[in-house]
Amino acid sequence: MFEAGHPDVPLLDWETFCKNISPFLIGEVVDRNEVKLPDWVLPLARGVAYASDHLLRTAGYRVGSSRPRGWKKTHWGVYRRDTDLTTLKVRGYSNQKLWMISRWNLNQPGGHYWSETLVYLFGSTPIVTPNYQSAIYLAEYCLANRLIGLHWVSTHPVDYESAIEFAKKRRVNEALGPLQRHNADLLKAA
Repeated sequence: MFEAGHPDVPLLDWETFCKNISPFLIGEVVDRNEVKLPDWVLPLARGVAYASDHLLRTAGYRVGSSRPRGWKKTHWGVYRRDTDLTTLKVRGYSNQKLWMISRWNLNQPGGHYWSETLVYLFGSTPIVTPNYQSAIYLAEYCLANRLIGLHWVSTHPVDYESAIEFAKKRRVNEALGPLQRHNADLLKAA
């Protein structure tokens, strides 16, 4: 555990998770490098989990659904809806092929805003959708309902720079791991 909500998941556990996803919540899991997830977003998350069709239907989304009332486009690739204590945001990444869901709690001590991202519990894996409409429906549903397996965590750890460095070193060590084992096997054979 790097910090609450930002666990360091071993690679073997991640690979096992990817092979055994919940079809009720997750349609597909994709490595963070494949979707070009920025380092500052949940830096220890190993990938993203696309919401399943079942989950999106549960949230009220159907293919062709229009944007619900109250949502405004604020920037290219960003939509938001303000409520009394929370601002919901959906943001597109990687040329709009994945949309992440976040909420900004407005009632924090000292008047600060705190960004949280919707994640799957294992590895604090961000839940994403393929379009902004489905992300909006899921954002609204998850704000009003608790779903087992999904929760909100801070978008980045308090010391996110250290978390980014930790994640980079982890990737390098894991990439070197098979090479080091191969070299050790060669030495044993010699």
